[in-house]
This record gives sequence, structure tokens and C-alpha cells, in this order.
Amino acid sequence: MHLQKNASLIARYTNWDYLRSRLPQLEDQDLVWLHEYLMTLVRRNCVAGTLSGAIDACVAFLRTIKGHRLLTITPRDVEQFIEHQQDHGLQPSSINRQLSGLSAFYHYLCENERRSQNPILWRHHLETPEPLPRALSRHEYQRLLSVIRRPRDRAIFLLLLRSGIRIGELVMLTLEDVRLAHHELTIPRGSKNRRGRMVYFSRDAGEALQLYLQHRPESPSPFLFLNPHHQPLTTRTIQRLFKGYAQQAGLNPEYTPHCLRHTFASELLNAGADLVTIQHLLGHDTISLTQRYARLSDQRKRQVYDQAMARLHECTPQEVSDVA
Repeated sequence: MHLQKNASLIARYTNWDYLRSRLPQLEDQDLVWLHEYLMTLVRRNCVAGTLSGAIDACVAFLRTIKGHRLLTITPRDVEQFIEHQQDHGLQPSSINRQLSGLSAFYHYLCENERRSQNPILWRHHLETPEPLPRALSRHEYQRLLSVIRRPRDRAIFLLLLRSGIRIGELVMLTLEDVRLAHHELTIPRGSKNRRGRMVYFSRDAGEALQLYLQHRPESPSPFLFLNPHHQPLTTRTIQRLFKGYAQQAGLNPEYTPHCLRHTFASELLNAGADLVTIQHLLGHDTISLTQRYARLSDQRKRQVYDQAMARLHECTPQEVSDVA
């Protein structure tokens, strides 16, 4: 089912009529090269979201430059695009994401000798602060759970909190992916890196999931979480549900359901789990992504600090001098 949905989206994004409708001002030859690039992404087995991102970046760029050619733009055109996006309030991270999508396309054109140089230069990418992951305190997520009565919704948010999976991975779960007796979930392929993994969930999440399954309507759909029309839930629906429950619980309005993933990771770290294990559970490609939680985990740092101070106070003045 995961593969079918991805293949359907890929077929849509590589359809000539769809591309022409999204980029009506683009000259035919440029459209041919864009289509060739998209097919290259398909052959590389990229997810549909990668193709969609490339198309969206081209659409945004063509709104800001004069003319209808992608092959003749200059670094100055790129600067004007950045200024336009900034004027319209786009966040630096969003602008950088668009620049990365365009840069990959132009890199492809350079490799195939259709351009001599990539017009997107290293200096075009904006400096962005690296924010700390936002996690809920135990008191906050207990307040959140206390207002959730619907079995389906309680199972959803407990599963996000106790397994650390992404929302995109949760909406793609099927009944076959759940091993309730073993408290295990199979993620056939991650929503970002397409790598499958096994994750686990706690007893309270298992109880909530079992209760939901007892109330889940009979349906031919293989997806785990369904709406009243027996269709799989969307990420937008889950975001909307979370916003409503967070408001009822009096939580910070800036919290999102993704914060439950951050909460999962920070609680594991505070409980003494090592970063490599947390990395595998979260499905991160590199340990550097997971290391952000080491900065977030004040409890763990405080524990190490207090233990170190206790040892220092036990030392004699001569021993402290020797250490220094």
C-alpha cells in the first residue's frame, strides 16, 4: 500500500499535463529538461515528496524572475528571488529548502552539459539558527492526555509519544505493521529516508491501541487509523486534532504533534539511553541529528554535573590541586 501511494504520486508529478498546468509560462525546451530531471529522480528511487519539492521550487522561482527560461538565469536572479521570498515573510529555512531543490536541478543540468555553471552559489544560502527541539514536560503531556477521551485519538497521541515515530509514518501504518502482543511497530520505510526499522511502544500505548482496535469500524482498508468514511487519516487531520486538544489542555499554542517525538527522545536520554539507540529508534541518518537532544536534556546534564560536584567536594584540598 505504501508503494502504491508513492507510485501514484510519482505518476502524477511526471505527467506532462500536470507539469504544464503548474508551469504554464515555461518554454517547452525547459519543460523537457525539467521532466528529464524528474525521471532521473524516479530512477534513483526518490520518494514522491522529492519530486514535488523540485516542482514547487521551480514554480516559486518563476513567479519572481522575468522571462520564461530556467536555463538563462544568473546569480543576480537568484538574489532577487531570495529578496522576494524574504519580503513575503518566508522563513530562512523554507528559502534554503527551495534553493536546495533548485540547486539540485541545476547541478543535473551542469552534469549533462546544458549549463556551464550552477547559478545558485554557496553564498546564497541563508544563515539559520539551529533551534533546540521543543519537548513537552511530563506535566504538560499528562494534561494533554487527560483531555483526550476518543479511543482513536488517544491511541494516536500515545503512540506518537511512546514510539517516537513521525506523523507521516503513523498515517501510513497498516494493521499488519502492528504486533500488539510484542508492543512492536514495523515502519516499512521512513517518511524521510525510506529506511525501514522496528520500533517499540509502552504498555499504556498498547492498552490505548487495543481499546481503539475494539472500536475500529469493520473496513476493507488496511490502514490502522481511519476517519469516519473509512479513509486513512492525513497528517493535516492529526495536526488539527492536536491543536484542539492542546488548546483544551491549556498548552503552549506553539506546540505541534512533532513535539511528541522530541519528548520521546528527551525522556529516553534522561532515563539513561545512549544516543546510538535513540538514533536507531528515531530513524535518523546521522548521529549529529540525535545529538541535538543532548543539548535539550537539562535533567541528564544536571545529573552529571551534580555527580561531578559531589566527587569534588569529597576530595581533599591537595587532591583538588593535583587534579587542577
